[in-house]
This record gives sequence, C-alpha cells and structure tokens, in this order.
Amino acid sequence: MKLKHIIFDFDGTLADSEALHFKGWNETLKPYNVQLDDFEHYLKTYAGIPTPANAKSFIDMFNLPMTVEEFSEKREHTFHTLLKAHEPEFMPYAIETLNFFKDRGYPLYLVTGSPRLTIDIIFEKTGLNKYFEFEVTRSDVTHSKPHPESYITAIEKIGDTPESMIVFEDTNSGVTAAKAANLRCFAVQHDVEAHANLNAADKIFTNLKDATDFLETTDLLNNKD
Repeated sequence: MKLKHIIFDFDGTLADSEALHFKGWNETLKPYNVQLDDFEHYLKTYAGIPTPANAKSFIDMFNLPMTVEEFSEKREHTFHTLLKAHEPEFMPYAIETLNFFKDRGYPLYLVTGSPRLTIDIIFEKTGLNKYFEFEVTRSDVTHSKPHPESYITAIEKIGDTPESMIVFEDTNSGVTAAKAANLRCFAVQHDVEAHANLNAADKIFTNLKDATDFLETTDLLNNKD
C-alpha cells in the first residue's frame, strides 16, 4: 500500500533540542548541589523518555526530597523559561523534509512526548504549526511513549489504516511505541552507536535526507510534484 500519511516525532527527530533538555535538568538540579555530567550518557539513557519517568530516575539517583509531580513541575517551568530565551534549532534536513512531503501533497502529523505547552511555545516562535494537520502531545494521553497510546490516538484521529502511514523517530522509546501501534517506522539517528537500540525499526538512517532519498527509490510514495 502506498503511503498517505506522514507522522513525525519532535525532539531529536525534527528539533535539535536535547542539549536544551539536558541544560533544563541541570538547572533544576542545581539547588540540590547535584548535576548530570555526561551528556552522551544522558542521550543514550534519558533522551526520548517522558519527563515524569526521568524525574523519578533522578529523584532515586540523587535521593531528592520531593515527589515526581513536584520535580516534574519544577523542571517543566525551568525548561520553558530556557525555551523562551533561545531560538529553536532543528535537526539536519528537518525543514527540507517537511517541505518534501508537504509539496507532494502528504498530510503531516506530530506525535511527541513533549507537553502541549512546549509545542505551543515552539510553534509560536517558528510558525512550524503550518506543516501539521494536528499534534498529539504528552498532555493529550494518559500513557506517553514507549506506550503506544500516542500513536493509537493519532491513527484514530487520522481515520485510516496503519499500513497507510509511516513514522519518523529517533529513540528506542519512540520506535517501541510506533511498532506497538503496528506502524511502519523509520529511525533517524546520527549516532551510529545508538543504532543497536533501534533494531525494532523497519529501517535506520543517519539523517532525514537519507530516509527520504530511500523512500524515493521504493514504490511507497505517490509521485506528486
């Protein structure tokens, strides 16, 4: 079946935001005199994981005197302050890829583990919302990635079969969620060492251009110019 619908993860797939997420955690941890020192370890271990789950990990790791809800709220406030002060950065070929599909008449959708407020802030700063038919955020579901609820919700809203859709993700958490919803999933991850954790994906690429170039060699796309 040819593809009719294109679904994107956000952080790490379209937005180059993990360094800002890392800074947000460290700013939140600073009053407790503890820090995350290894950014590469953070990327491999915590990228793509929803804030409450990471908050619990850090509370346990550093024996912090607060609940998951309290720490998550502090971290989200800190991150949104940072986000408002910085211009969003995008992954290589992100905007070109959105235009590639949009120009060919494909409807695009966003399914993200970020909360609605984060997406609203970025959309207000960038106008990126013009590309998407709708967004499913962490705020819209009970269980975020790696649970498949976000993608099941998107499938139901689109109103078509999973076979007509493809997902672009960058982490094991996202790939797991997409595949559990019976979706075709391409993993796009520049860190080749991380590819071993992405084997559940249908294909793995190091950038979005390679992924779209591959699709053009298949019979999955309608050739709309």
